[in-house]
Amino acid sequence: MLDLLRILFYKEPKKAPVQVVEQPVAEAEAEAEEDNMEELVAVITAAVAASLQTSTHNIIVQNIVRVGDTTPTWGRAGRVEQMNSRF
Repeated sequence: MLDLLRILFYKEPKKAPVQVVEQPVAEAEAEAEEDNMEELVAVITAAVAASLQTSTHNIIVQNIVRVGDTTPTWGRAGRVEQMNSRF
């Protein structure tokens, strides 16, 4: 019965024509990485300014180095459990 109704009343939606804009992959990745780095610098600068209770104009970020996580697995699991128990 449902198949009969589908055949009688269902119409295929018309597909709009799709335009493909090609951008070289290397340029797109470089642009995205540059945007991410600028956002990262802005967030870190704002966090430092907030913790020092000063303006972002007084802080100059010269270098950002990622530090590896040396926390043992059981420590990370405990933090996750603590955070999940709050909700």
